Amino acid sequence: MKLDELNTYKKDVNHMRLVMLVVLVFSLGFNGYMYFENVRIIGEGADRVVVIDPENNAYLATNRRIRKEERGYQYEDHVRDFFQLFYGFDQGNFEKNTEDALKLIGESGKFLYKERLEEDLFRKVVENNWKLEVHIDSIRIDLAIKPPVGVCYGRQKLIRPGGTSERLLWGSFSLYDVSPTHQNPHGALIEDFKIIRNNVIK
Repeated sequence: MKLDELNTYKKDVNHMRLVMLVVLVFSLGFNGYMYFENVRIIGEGADRVVVIDPENNAYLATNRRIRKEERGYQYEDHVRDFFQLFYGFDQGNFEKNTEDALKLIGESGKFLYKERLEEDLFRKVVENNWKLEVHIDSIRIDLAIKPPVGVCYGRQKLIRPGGTSERLLWGSFSLYDVSPTHQNPHGALIEDFKIIRNNVIK
């Protein structure tokens, strides 16, 4: 091979190497750009979620708002469970409902239980064949306050052989977070509990 041809060959090889290097750098740069762009888009998508509330209103929500809304629903379920267990019973489930309800409430539960013992309520339920049912009309919880506070608006129906009667059952409370358990799956405790209205309506 002549010297001129050898030099030309070397130039061509160097030129090809340069082209391959440029293509490689471009490919790596483009792939890196696409990766980070996808991560950015996915991240934005996770923060832009359409939420439909119980009244069928749709709105754009952030992850933080979603978590807050979900916690609000959990609090409502927790309060509803307590009211239905503690104030809804008959002689067959009185003791179990009372025991399960007391796992959902903190120190306030001790006073409620003491009052129940002093009233000798179980004996009255058995002797009079009472059955009590609870219907929750609404629960309002202010999540902007720490700890959250709220009011439960409900009604309690007393069913007995001689007829039925119904009374308002409204209670105020605050809520504290605790570790979830099988007995307390929402991970909350009711405190500062007070019945604020308890009068017969029919």
